[in-house]
Amino acid sequence: MREDATDWYLRARSDLLKSLLDGYDYYNSIANYILASENLENHGYMIVKNHDDYFCDMVVKEEEKAIEERIQEMMASESLKEREEGRALRTQVERDKMAEKGREKEQTNLMFSGSSAETIPNHHWKDRFPEASIHDFVTLWPDAPMKEDALYSNTHRFQKEYHPLLAVNSVTGLPAYIETLRDFYLPTEPGGLSMAEKVKKHESMHENHYQTKNNPSIVGIKDEYTGEINHPFKGPLHDSHLHDFYLDNLEAWKKGNSDLVNSITNEYDNPAEQDFAVKQAHMDDAIKGWMSQDLNENNERGSLGWGGYNFGLEFLSPSQRDNVIAHLMEKGSNSEAVQKIDIDGGKGRTISVGRVKRNLRHRFSPEFFSEMRNILHTSQNQRSHVESSDDFRDITDYDSELLFNALHEAKHEEHGTMANAIINALNEKHDVEEGEAPLDNLRALAHFGQYMGAISSSNVISEMMDRRHHRNSVSKPALLHLLGLKQMRDRGKYEPTEKEKGHFDGTNRPLGIEDIKELDKMVVQGRVGLLKDKLIRNAEAHSHLGFNGPHEDDIPEDEADLWIRTEHGPVGIGSFFHIPYIRGGNGRSSLSMLEMLHDWMPKDMDGNSLLGSITPDGRIVINSKNTGLFGPVIPVDRTGAFSKELNPHQIQSFWDVSAKRKESAKGRFKTRNSKNNEMVGHSTLDPEIANTLGRLTHDERVDLIGSGRTNHHLGHDISLAHNPIMSRGKILEGTETRIRNTSLHSHNLHTRLGRRLPPHAPAKTRWIKAQDIKNPKNKDARTHIGDARVWDATHKLSGKTARDLPEKSNPQFQAKLESALDEVNHLESQVSMYAGAEDEMPEGLMEELMAARSNLHNLEEVGGTTVASGRGFTFKHDQFDIKGEADLSAITEMAKILKPVMEKADPEAFDPNDKLKFLSNTSRLFYDANRMLMLVPHNVHGLTTHGPGIDTEKVPSASATASQILGDTIVPHRNMMISAIQNGVDITRDMSVEEVMTALGFDHDEDDELHEQHKELAQKIIDSAPEEGGLRALTHGSLLSTGMGFHPRGQDISLEHELHTNHMTTFNEAYDNEPVVQRYKEMAREKASTGRASQGGKETRGLNDWFKTNYLGKLGVIPRLMRGPYADEAEKYGLTYYDIGEVADKSHNKSKVKSLIHNVIAVDPNAVDRSLIASETIDENMTDITQLKRAGGREIHPATSLKGAAVGDYFTSGRMETAYPMFPTVGVEWDGNNFVAGTNGPNQQVLHSISEQSLNDIHGEELVQQVMALPGEFQRGALSQQPNILLGGRAESDDPYDIGKSLMALMDPDVLLKSEDGKPLPILPMHRIFSIKDFEALRGFSGEWAVSILPAAERFIVRKKGNRITAYDKNGDVALSPEDRKQFKALNDKNWMIDATRSDDEIHIVDIIEYDDSNIADMTVRERLKVLRGQFDSHEHVIVPGPHNLRLTDTEGLNEVVESLKESGERILLRDATSTYMRGEKRHPKWFLLRPDKQVTLIILDVRGKGPFTYRLGAGPLDAEGFGNRGVEYEGQSYLDVGTIKSPKPFEEGDIVNVKVSGVKSRNKNGKTLYDVATSKIVSETEDAPASLETLSLLTKAHPVLPVQFSLDVTHNRLTISFPEIDNVVYKMERNSHGIWAHSPYSTLADLQKNEYPILLAESLRPLWNQAASLMIKGVKPDVENNARSMADPEHRKESEKESAGIIDEDDEMNILKPNQMVKTLARIADLVDKLAKEKMSGRTSAQGFGIDVGDGTESPRGPTSLNSEQSLPDWDMRERPTEDPEEEYPAARSKRLKRKNREESDVYEAESENE
Repeated sequence: MREDATDWYLRARSDLLKSLLDGYDYYNSIANYILASENLENHGYMIVKNHDDYFCDMVVKEEEKAIEERIQEMMASESLKEREEGRALRTQVERDKMAEKGREKEQTNLMFSGSSAETIPNHHWKDRFPEASIHDFVTLWPDAPMKEDALYSNTHRFQKEYHPLLAVNSVTGLPAYIETLRDFYLPTEPGGLSMAEKVKKHESMHENHYQTKNNPSIVGIKDEYTGEINHPFKGPLHDSHLHDFYLDNLEAWKKGNSDLVNSITNEYDNPAEQDFAVKQAHMDDAIKGWMSQDLNENNERGSLGWGGYNFGLEFLSPSQRDNVIAHLMEKGSNSEAVQKIDIDGGKGRTISVGRVKRNLRHRFSPEFFSEMRNILHTSQNQRSHVESSDDFRDITDYDSELLFNALHEAKHEEHGTMANAIINALNEKHDVEEGEAPLDNLRALAHFGQYMGAISSSNVISEMMDRRHHRNSVSKPALLHLLGLKQMRDRGKYEPTEKEKGHFDGTNRPLGIEDIKELDKMVVQGRVGLLKDKLIRNAEAHSHLGFNGPHEDDIPEDEADLWIRTEHGPVGIGSFFHIPYIRGGNGRSSLSMLEMLHDWMPKDMDGNSLLGSITPDGRIVINSKNTGLFGPVIPVDRTGAFSKELNPHQIQSFWDVSAKRKESAKGRFKTRNSKNNEMVGHSTLDPEIANTLGRLTHDERVDLIGSGRTNHHLGHDISLAHNPIMSRGKILEGTETRIRNTSLHSHNLHTRLGRRLPPHAPAKTRWIKAQDIKNPKNKDARTHIGDARVWDATHKLSGKTARDLPEKSNPQFQAKLESALDEVNHLESQVSMYAGAEDEMPEGLMEELMAARSNLHNLEEVGGTTVASGRGFTFKHDQFDIKGEADLSAITEMAKILKPVMEKADPEAFDPNDKLKFLSNTSRLFYDANRMLMLVPHNVHGLTTHGPGIDTEKVPSASATASQILGDTIVPHRNMMISAIQNGVDITRDMSVEEVMTALGFDHDEDDELHEQHKELAQKIIDSAPEEGGLRALTHGSLLSTGMGFHPRGQDISLEHELHTNHMTTFNEAYDNEPVVQRYKEMAREKASTGRASQGGKETRGLNDWFKTNYLGKLGVIPRLMRGPYADEAEKYGLTYYDIGEVADKSHNKSKVKSLIHNVIAVDPNAVDRSLIASETIDENMTDITQLKRAGGREIHPATSLKGAAVGDYFTSGRMETAYPMFPTVGVEWDGNNFVAGTNGPNQQVLHSISEQSLNDIHGEELVQQVMALPGEFQRGALSQQPNILLGGRAESDDPYDIGKSLMALMDPDVLLKSEDGKPLPILPMHRIFSIKDFEALRGFSGEWAVSILPAAERFIVRKKGNRITAYDKNGDVALSPEDRKQFKALNDKNWMIDATRSDDEIHIVDIIEYDDSNIADMTVRERLKVLRGQFDSHEHVIVPGPHNLRLTDTEGLNEVVESLKESGERILLRDATSTYMRGEKRHPKWFLLRPDKQVTLIILDVRGKGPFTYRLGAGPLDAEGFGNRGVEYEGQSYLDVGTIKSPKPFEEGDIVNVKVSGVKSRNKNGKTLYDVATSKIVSETEDAPASLETLSLLTKAHPVLPVQFSLDVTHNRLTISFPEIDNVVYKMERNSHGIWAHSPYSTLADLQKNEYPILLAESLRPLWNQAASLMIKGVKPDVENNARSMADPEHRKESEKESAGIIDEDDEMNILKPNQMVKTLARIADLVDKLAKEKMSGRTSAQGFGIDVGDGTESPRGPTSLNSEQSLPDWDMRERPTEDPEEEYPAARSKRLKRKNREESDVYEAESENE
């Protein structure tokens, strides 16, 4: 198992908690915990703490405090020796910190400098895809075997129900990938060009152009040392075109089918039509080959699988396809020598590697983006960016990164590199002492300020090694200062500084002036390299882009012809292969998908797939021989230097990309890096707006729509824009940013659409509005069951974060409440142990319980106050509501268009008398309607939706607006002009800057921070003044102090004071004295000193309102009157507005106020019409403005057009989580011109429920009510897998509240059984019993029994209809041999249906369902057996029931009959003789399966307890390693831990015992098969050898765990297993820091029934309910080592105790504390707990259960596996109970136990829970 940061932390926390109890290795445990905590935080994890974490933190804090106090005490001592010891201790502490940092740095280097955005997240399909052979890779699709204990046990993305390429066309019956190939190679009409021909043309042009340009994408990279050329990108095509391979195949087919070709050509006169028809016939034949999995004479398939399709090998033979993959695996694709692949064994036929790379880019890129795209967005549809030097704000932006790399590359004669020369010089100068970590990097030089702080500190090396310095960059000023050099005004010259001005001088300077000049040259070369990288990406883009080609205006003139063009503009060469993926995405991590593919792909001898390999920490490392294959989709390793020229993988990878422009009104910012092809994966629902505004600069946006900000409309809206590959972020609450965003989006959409509800009982409305989700009537539709405000908080519906919400509504409170409940339950269970016992209760235990109950009561009394609204996110959710409603309305209208088309193909499609068919076809109708709106041109349907658009609007003048509102003539611009003339100062062109500054009241002090800006503004005004007359001007603040009305709505916006300086003074005084500001400053200081504010982030509350009311609201009016629709009026009145620009201030609001007060308004009196001055005149002109507005009526265009608006995907995506298996009979397709319906779709399809509102819209309310009143339900529910919103929104839920029906696959073994009308499945017995005595626990039977032998084989149904014999089982059709059919026909001449099973070479008839075309299932068993015995005769190997295997008896004779039949078979079927067959049901409540336990010989590996004992059992010995903690060593041999058992019989380690076993279950882990044995009791000791793994393997087949239907309920300290109509079995659950242990089962009716059958049944199912419970109580996986452990090794023994039975060994002094040790330990813990309580450290965010074996990843089965003594029950009344085979405590064991009890020194609680 690979240990990551979380594993290390949890292990360290566990060790520290244990060391508190046993005192062992205490200080080492503290050190390890500190280190692990820092490492976890450095990896980007935020620790969501529970009481264990807080407790450990308190311990660490107290110990650190104690050490510091001891040091101070020692250093203050009068003793010189003690002072020296204190200094030594101080030094040691500092050294320890340095050592910790060194180790932490080593760990962090694996994690991309703290970001884990490119590591593979946890997912449900890890290790589930078995490795395929090369042939399977090209001929089959990835598949994973069923895994019963997995959440998605038999479901994955590559299945035909979910993969876009496998979606079946309803008209042709062909999957999408076959349809795509057919349409790619065939022209649409006779004489036309196919898409393959067009691609050939453009690929040739593309190659010629970039060869001429010497672009490395095509010509490769030449090694400067060896001269070899490598092709890590697409590489040369070598004239290898898909169209040519197609033509070769076509010609070969013609030769082999000449008669057919002649026949076809004779049907047409026109040569073009002849050619077209022949090509169609050829394609039909090719499709048959691609679809068939039959083996040819060479044992090869001709089918086209995932690898064959994505690598473009469709027109190669099976062996040729294999040769291509073998070549890539063996020789790679990079070297010049391997660019042509020999596909025919030296016969001269080749395919180029460049061809294969292009194919993969065309076909796999859309799949890659589809996987991570969220479920609403339908394609990449924002035009791509053509990279250029314009992307740089400045060409020097990346000089610091380039300088860093240059230092590490530049050679140094003595030290290897210049970087090493500096590092070694620093270490030498500062005398690194022995044991102190030396400097090993230059990251402290990234910022001059940080560098100066480090270099001037008392410990230079320590400061420079500080982990805060993490950027791979070097500031040139910092480097020059370090070297004691300075750069002259002539930038190419350098001189030494004065001796004190640099860190080094001429005597010890590690680099000289010539070295710096060499570095300068390398930086310049690096700039060129960054530009060259952009040209490579531009050339690569042609192959992977879909319909999101670049804007026409952005394409270089000489590349215009290289792009394929559609009516909508330029598209990528591979765009045709993107069409099947035009639908909502999968909403998951593409890295998870890559891991699945890697697991499935064939591997070379080193374990590398064509993708590469996967590191222990979850990174994909690219296959170095095949960089150009999957390079674009594999994340880059960002741990290395920036590099003057990125390596080929970094250049082409889609990952780690930065936006091309970062700017605002303040100007452009430096982008994170130089990779700026950001739009490659961008999706939007408003493509026209996105493509119009997305490429504009800030100023261009202002000119077009009046604002440069578009994020509110385009970037951050939950519905409109989505670019997951650009989402970078560290792990937050365990979830990576892009995954959390997509999963939250899925959660939002599933909830709004009510997808949790089944089709036969759907949601009432088609869209639940955000504000209605909390309505109780919508509770069933919510995907999170519980307080709806938790949903609000998670999705920021209220505009507030979770911590701003009232206590009861946030996740932290829910976790705190759960923690309090846990504490009360735990203490109550402890107190209950002492009730009636001789042992005294520990002092203080009852007080702890009362305090815990009081705490719980206080929490439960927390009031549920109303959440205040907040506009920000509420607005976005409201817009999402409008968008969702509009889209669904359009989809409904499209459904109305398609309904008649469907009914034409199937007139009974919506038969109101067939409920399930009616609902299935309606779900398919909406599926198709949604799909058609993504594909079909707007002119076909004319439908519209809601969205943003750029609209033109006429706006009245300011004077017209003001006059209308105020009812009087008001002209704001005239008032501004008059105020400026009357109150302003004269500004003329002959004035100096200083004179203008004096006139305006600006400060002349050169030390004033605004002095330079004052001068610049004054000069700007002078330059704009007219030659004659001059201007009248005043500052903005002075204008508002004149008292005139400027606001168009008449509001008072006046300020006091006339002079500019007074305004600034008044503002500063008001700001400093305002109580809101003072409170803000106080909280800011508190946060700076403590790291958190007491009011939880509310320090700015009220501050923004103060700014807006007193300043910004007033100062913002004038600038608005000077621009936009009022600019012409301002010009008419001669007004000009001068902006001083941004004023620097830490407060953004203060900066804005200072800037606005300083701005100047000026008027040129001579430029104004005198009549405007003389009188007030309303301007009646209307001004046209364009603005971005949201409205309805936006035209819906297909996703391929990038125009208009797009509808989201509401019905085709997200089906793996919330859809239901249905059986539609018809579907609709688009043939390019018309809608066409067909009935050739799959019989079963997974579709979404349709709301009652939508059903009514399509069919009418009356008809819908009529249909819904009919019987019938869709039997299997949706998986309902929603993001766990309490745990960060993970897409694959592990929250028990959200798992819902998915657990049925474990609890109900029949949940996956398929059953169709008219095709019943064999009915199974509902109950499993262990002996006839178990009937005492069962009631309600007639007393007459049909008892028969039931072979251990799959049951199936056989039907005879006329002369035809068919058979099927739960998996589909069953193959029958000709001999089988012959014997079945000989049974009887009538038509019949029987239930049968095959055992060895015989087929045994079990029952009969139909006879002579009559349904006889309602007859009793006795009557049905009469039909079988009277009308059927056994023939050859088909056996009719008879005395040899069937008996009829009553209850009295039942035992004798069973014992008689056991001689012939172990499995006995008991049927109540009066029971019917119950056709259509899955299990029969009156049928039983009796299977005796097996005896297995096992070795005792460990003994715990004092009687009864708990034994750890093993099988083996093992002959290999790799079994993890399941491998246990005993006396030099390794054994497999298979489980535990509790028994009063005493045995020693190493004893061999016979054990009764009720079942054996196996599972695979890390390539090894592990076995879990469900044990009943120990029978005896034996001399035989333990069972081998081979024996257990046979038992998994011969004696598997028999599944029985049960339900599972987990509460805080109880696990309840319910068996229908039998009883409930309750287990105690005890929680500690390592997990949860389920033990001490008791049956709720045990006292009444005097029978332990329910407990035996529960224990027999432990391997199953362990898995079910593990899904409901998820924990973090502990450390697992892949080596066997010896019980003789104390450390191994300690680990074994943690992971196995958990019973304390009496002789283990580390486990049982002596009285004095216990007192000290408890005193320490009590003290810490008291401090913990005072600091109010509590709360956690989720259930923290870690075990049962329950989901914690621990491989060892644990807990007692049998209840053989009722003494372990909490309510044992000391009375004897009759059992089948009571086990009494041996006298010797009893005596031994009593002696031990008498010897005990004190009352010590012997924990039954593990690790206590």
